Amino acid sequence: MSTDAVVIDVPPNHAEVTNSSFTQYSPLPQDGDSFRLLRVLPSPIALLPIQCKLYTTYISREEDQYIAGSYVWGPPEPSKTILLDGKRFKVRENLFHFLRAFRNRHQSQVIWIDAICINQEDVEERNHQVQVMKRIYSSAKCVNCWLGHDADQKPPASRLGVSPVTDLWYLRRPIDKRSRQLEQAEHLVKAEYWTRMWIVQEFLLAKDLTLLVGKHKLSYHAFEDIVYFWELRDIPDSIFSSKTFELIQFRLGQARHFELLFEQFGMSPRSVPLDGI
Repeated sequence: MSTDAVVIDVPPNHAEVTNSSFTQYSPLPQDGDSFRLLRVLPSPIALLPIQCKLYTTYISREEDQYIAGSYVWGPPEPSKTILLDGKRFKVRENLFHFLRAFRNRHQSQVIWIDAICINQEDVEERNHQVQVMKRIYSSAKCVNCWLGHDADQKPPASRLGVSPVTDLWYLRRPIDKRSRQLEQAEHLVKAEYWTRMWIVQEFLLAKDLTLLVGKHKLSYHAFEDIVYFWELRDIPDSIFSSKTFELIQFRLGQARHFELLFEQFGMSPRSVPLDGI
């Protein structure tokens, strides 16, 4: 039997609750520094249920102690189930795959995920947490950017971002010899992730960035190298006119203001519907 055919559901002895009645959402103090974090418990087997614990703490206390998640919410109807404090909790499919990829086999990891750490049924809390979003992302030790789950995706641009010397040698090969790598690069820079308005803030405020594609991880510096190597090798302009390339330019300091970047993206922070908050 292939692993694709294996389905492991959440054990039936756990209580079923709707997200709106999830009792673990105790009121969050509105003091400007409070927020919740999610502890993702380890599992040596990828197909076992995702188990997490939610706790309330302070941004100032957790400086550099957690990871912030950045991802596309996707279709509105939650279709997957995780265990949150021992109870079933519905999440959207893209977040489910993100959490599965993020989960460590041997040790717990702490992450801030807006869809879970904010009580989405409490409008007052949501509004308050939006106000401290800048602090949440700038205080995280790293932002994990989830570009999506793709079962067929090989390691992203696997021959690149490893050794600059090897990369330069490899990119001197005829373009038809490295078409697969170009295809992988295009897959990265044209992912739906880059279409979200909120990633402008999340991407630029991060102290460090890690890109996740399926089960593969790519450091921001490796990703940046990949983009610039292609630019130097006269890769078609369609790739480098992308929002991905614009974000790298802004992160390097070639522009300083969110308003200018929103304008560059053809968006207005006051007119674009919020994605996920």
